[in-house]
Amino acid sequence: MTLVKQIFGTSVGRKQVVGLTSLVLCLFIVGHLIGNYYLLFGEAAFDGYAQKLYHLGYLLYMIEIGLVTAFVLHFTLAMSLALKNMSARQSRYAVAGSKGGATWFSRTMAITGTWILIFLILHLIHFKFAPRDHHYELYHIVDQFFASKAYVVYYVISVCCVGFHVMHGFQSAFQTLGIYRDDIKPGLEKLSVAFGVIVAVGYSVLPIFMTLTEAKP
Repeated sequence: MTLVKQIFGTSVGRKQVVGLTSLVLCLFIVGHLIGNYYLLFGEAAFDGYAQKLYHLGYLLYMIEIGLVTAFVLHFTLAMSLALKNMSARQSRYAVAGSKGGATWFSRTMAITGTWILIFLILHLIHFKFAPRDHHYELYHIVDQFFASKAYVVYYVISVCCVGFHVMHGFQSAFQTLGIYRDDIKPGLEKLSVAFGVIVAVGYSVLPIFMTLTEAKP
């Protein structure tokens, strides 16, 4: 059996890949959030930050390829595991009348994951691939979208889905990778909840702040 088959051909291997990609994507979420806070300092600061990223050149392309690969692996493998678990639970329920101990968090991961996929695709269309004179002139585009209250509501709902998703996914990643001993379990669960809340609130603050400040005379 080749290494690829060992990793992707078993449920354990697929779960480990999902766990590793979870941590990679969590790092990106934190980095992206920090970068977004340049919005609070105005157009020059945010576009200057975007320009620095753009001038990373091939390094930026490599990072983007790595993130796309991590996301595709994470989504496809997580969905395959979710479908397999769903089928197994239905079989057990039919035989023994049991749902197999699945938590409400775990049962909603596929739903929030699908919402996040749609949100990410639209997010890339709206911001990364939006037509503009220069690749790093983003502030005006962001400001236009956040001027729409309907878009702000949609954005806040979406980032709350992200926060909810990582709240469960963060601790699940450590559990899958075997870093989930009884002595650190309570602390890790609290850290996961805190991380999810920080992600949801941190991303939500930006459009709400920009909307409120824009509304001032």
